[in-house]
Amino acid sequence: MEQNPTAFIATELIKQIDDESPQCMMWLISSMNRFLILNPHMSLLEYKRIVGKSAPDTYNSFHSIIAMKDLKTID
Repeated sequence: MEQNPTAFIATELIKQIDDESPQCMMWLISSMNRFLILNPHMSLLEYKRIVGKSAPDTYNSFHSIIAMKDLKTID
């Protein structure tokens, strides 16, 4: 079964985080887990908005790079 290209890239980015910093991956998983304990139905969009408010400099840099590359984002 062939994987959707966008899902493939997303999975590769997760692997890249883990390769670069297993500790950061642990923190990311822990953060998601804690929010899901509070609300098991939390959407990825809700989580993304929390990330943006918690790390605004990196979030804004991400959006700047995405805009330069004319790629799609969902906010």
